[in-house]
Amino acid sequence: MFSLVKLIEALIGLSSFGNSCWYIFAILLEYVFTYLSFRFIKNNNISFMILLSFNLMYIPIIFFFRESSYYNTVLCYPLDVFWSMYGQKICCIINKNFKNYISCFLVVIGAFFIVWLYEWNIVDKSIISIIFSLIMGLLFTILFVFITMKVQFHNNILNWLGKHLFEL
Repeated sequence: MFSLVKLIEALIGLSSFGNSCWYIFAILLEYVFTYLSFRFIKNNNISFMILLSFNLMYIPIIFFFRESSYYNTVLCYPLDVFWSMYGQKICCIINKNFKNYISCFLVVIGAFFIVWLYEWNIVDKSIISIIFSLIMGLLFTILFVFITMKVQFHNNILNWLGKHLFEL
C-alpha cells in the first residue's frame, strides 16, 4: 500500500514507484531554476549565471540527502543553455577547418578518459569524486555534441524511439 506522503513525494520526484524519480526531480528543479533565472532579468548572460549558481548550490545540498544520480547530471542542463546561447559561434570556430575539429575532439576524448580512469580508482565518496563525476557528465555531453557535428543519426528506428521512448 502506498501512503499519501509517498504519492506526493513521487509526484515531485523525491521518491518513486519506479526507477526514474531522480530524472523527474532534476527536470522539475531545472524548470524552476530556469523560470527564476530568466523571468525577472532580461540580460541573458546574467540570467545564465544565476541558473548556473542555482545548480552549483543544489549539488552540495542534495549530496547529503540523495545518491549521486540526483546531482551528477544537473550541470549538463546549464551546459545546454550555454550551448543554445553560444553554440553557433563555437561551431564556427571548431568547424573552421578539420584540424580544429580533430584537435578539440581529441582533447575532449582525452579529458573524458583521464577523468573516467581517475574516478574509476576512487573508492570513497569524497568531494573529489563528486567533482570528477560532474566533469565526466559534462565531457560526455560535449563528446556527443562533437560526434553529432559530423555524424547524422537519421533512421526510422531512432525516429520512432525519439517519439515513443518515454512510454517504453
